[in-house]
Amino acid sequence: MKLQELTIGMAIIHQEHGRGIVQALNTQTAQIQFTSGLRTLDPETANIIPEDTTAVPKAPSAANLRETLLEALQIFESEKENALVEELGNRWQGGQLLMQPADANQQAKELPIERFFHKIVMVRNNIRLIEQKINSSALTDAEKVDLQQYITRIYGSLTSFNILFQSKSGHFVGSKGNS
Repeated sequence: MKLQELTIGMAIIHQEHGRGIVQALNTQTAQIQFTSGLRTLDPETANIIPEDTTAVPKAPSAANLRETLLEALQIFESEKENALVEELGNRWQGGQLLMQPADANQQAKELPIERFFHKIVMVRNNIRLIEQKINSSALTDAEKVDLQQYITRIYGSLTSFNILFQSKSGHFVGSKGNS
């Protein structure tokens, strides 16, 4: 079958993998979701046939929609980087972060502290999301406690950045109250 004959959402039949749905197309291959998993195939050599020649392209899969949404959120977050970060302490606003290499022959790196702080806040927020997912998951209580200990250690490693926050409510806290 020729690549040009495929459309996203089209149902196909493969001799080895069975029924599949075309998820993505590029210049030479097609990504097809089979029950056994996602496969990248060259339609001209993979011996695939359309399941129904009158197939109408379906809406993108939930995985494709999720990926597109995540990409859009990343763009949105990167655009927000230049905005003033409200949680940043007043004394740091408008400041610069200077990273000076030990070797004087190498160039220093300087960036707005708001951009650096934004990244720190994103790390904190993503860790909080991971905690929520762990707590609402079907894991056993022992597994949840084990994973929570890793998260507590991550927070503990990040306490050095607490100096940047305007209030203690945004602070990273390692083991019970130590910051």
